[in-house]
Amino acid sequence: AEFRAAKRMNGAIEYLPVMADCERALGRPERALELSRNPSVKRLAKADQVEMTIVEAGARFDLGEVDGALRTLESADIKSLTVAALKALSTAQLAALTTDQLPALTTVQVAALTTDQVASLTTGDLNSLTTAQMAAITSAQAAALTTAQIANLTSDDVAVLSTAAIK
Repeated sequence: AEFRAAKRMNGAIEYLPVMADCERALGRPERALELSRNPSVKRLAKADQVEMTIVEAGARFDLGEVDGALRTLESADIKSLTVAALKALSTAQLAALTTDQLPALTTVQVAALTTDQVASLTTGDLNSLTTAQMAAITSAQAAALTTAQIANLTSDDVAVLSTAAIK
């Protein structure tokens, strides 16, 4: 209610993603989707648009629309994801990004992944990472990888990962 009041008073649209996320938290994903379709979303800063995309995907997931949630995430501009937004992605949401978008992550974003997120990556996902991205993996993230994940990496990637693991 406070965000709606602030939006009415000052006309700021930056509150829209937070308002939508609040609606989700209150168990009203339909209202979150309504806010995500607000025409003002197109005028948000790029990072706020990505945040709204994540909230929209979460609302679709809440409604049982898993395919719709994954398609929504596939449309996200991953380079605009903040570290906080990236950490907020569930492993299922992260999986939706891996097909074409995982290689677009910055090294800062790779280093920000949670150990659960790294553990959820497939061998194909790991093989799609660049050498710089592999080098950004932290020792805690490397420890979360299974032997099956590591066994299917190239020898160069294993060498980079080993160096990263002893940082």
